[in-house]
Amino acid sequence: MNPSKIRIVLKKKLSDKSLINSTIRILLNEIYWMASDTQLKAAIGTYKTLSKLMTKSFEQKKKYVQIQQRQNKSNSPVKNLNTSEKTSNEILSKYDIKETSIHLQISNLNIHLYADDNYSDCLSY
Repeated sequence: MNPSKIRIVLKKKLSDKSLINSTIRILLNEIYWMASDTQLKAAIGTYKTLSKLMTKSFEQKKKYVQIQQRQNKSNSPVKNLNTSEKTSNEILSKYDIKETSIHLQISNLNIHLYADDNYSDCLSY
């Protein structure tokens, strides 16, 4: 694998440290992968694990939104924000994580599949 970047962003609630949203960005320039059947199964297992984590995060987000809506209804009306507060809120909202997501960007991918050692006898002539 050539140089790559992985960016993980977690949005957590400060009061109880529960996860609200997360984003994983994997930026790969080039991958040359010689994969066996076992490695391919492990990669699929990793995908399934990440998928379960995303589902759990989404469920936590729904709970968080419900709690926020209840609190907003019970609180008094929000006072007007001054211009500096509005500007800082706009800047922070630009980097806010709205939903849980996984992003994978690969410029060039070469996969070569080969048989496991257990099955190499079956393939030899």
